[in-house]
Amino acid sequence: MKNFMNRINWKHIDVILGIIVLVVLLMVFVKPKNTEETKAEETVVKKSVETVSFGNWEPNGRREVLATIEASGEFDILAEVNGTIEEVFVAIGDHVEKGTLLATFTQTNDATQISYENALVSLQSTQASAKNSVFSAEIALETARRALEQTKNAENQSYNQTYDTLRTRTYNSQTVLQQTIDWADRTLGVENFQFEVDYSRGQIGSNNSLLKQNLKNKIKELVQAREGFQAPRTDTPGDILWFAERNLGLLKQTQSMIRDLDTLIRQTPIHANFSSTTRDGFQAEAEGYATSVAAEVYTLETLIESAKSSSEGNELSILAAENQVKNAEAALELAKASASAQVSGAESQYRLAAKSKKNLNVYAPYDGTISTVFI
Repeated sequence: MKNFMNRINWKHIDVILGIIVLVVLLMVFVKPKNTEETKAEETVVKKSVETVSFGNWEPNGRREVLATIEASGEFDILAEVNGTIEEVFVAIGDHVEKGTLLATFTQTNDATQISYENALVSLQSTQASAKNSVFSAEIALETARRALEQTKNAENQSYNQTYDTLRTRTYNSQTVLQQTIDWADRTLGVENFQFEVDYSRGQIGSNNSLLKQNLKNKIKELVQAREGFQAPRTDTPGDILWFAERNLGLLKQTQSMIRDLDTLIRQTPIHANFSSTTRDGFQAEAEGYATSVAAEVYTLETLIESAKSSSEGNELSILAAENQVKNAEAALELAKASASAQVSGAESQYRLAAKSKKNLNVYAPYDGTISTVFI
């Protein structure tokens, strides 16, 4: 209603009011004659009515006026080219102004439209391919990282087991070392058993005092070294390896000593106070200890080499797994860069095709109200 009031031509308001007054006067003059006669019989009903103030209106003034608004005409918008409707932006009853976008459509067999659609399909395909490429690279990286963790766990487990075995075997070898040194000490009466030498033992090396004295010196050094031997400070691989190598050194010295002692026994001459049976007994004992020490030397050497190889192999395996992770990370970055470049190129082609596409839009030619939509 206010829009209507704004559009009223105020210059003709006097004419309009004159017409309204004339209509009221006519209604009064054609009133039936028996109105006054039946007036007494009728019941008076109060009603609210709209009134219009009479007087001069200012050009920019505003008043309420009773009226009915009807469209002065209709305007049909028809398609001028063949095509397909893409989207309609208005509905029946919508008020539109001139220039309002009503609908968009695509023209049939339009080369620019075909190029645009192809560019759109290419862009979507490139985006999907790029996404899959990056996803595959991410999966490969995650797989490499898991493999690295598994390699570390496996190598550490094997590594720890190798050094645990080495430590245990080193402690066990000390028993053989101690027994062999004690036997040699008791046989020649050197350090801890110098007062327990019987007459038959005293005959050993009686014909080679120089070799016998050298053996006593070696045995004394071994006894002192064995008593001063310390356990590893920690259970770290480095300390365990140090402990095993030091013990191996004592075993090799003991092995050399027992061989010399066996030689001394064999060279001792047989006489009334030192029978062949006695010599054979001492010789058998020496050979037994020599065999035990040799076995411990061989075992420790093998375990020490295995531990060192395990350390090197552990480092190499982990290094190889770490390189796989680095390669996967580089591949992921390359996949991302390649995907970004491919998508960027496809987007450029798409934007170019979109700009080249004809602007097939329908706009409102006038102000008005949508009365019918046929699409």
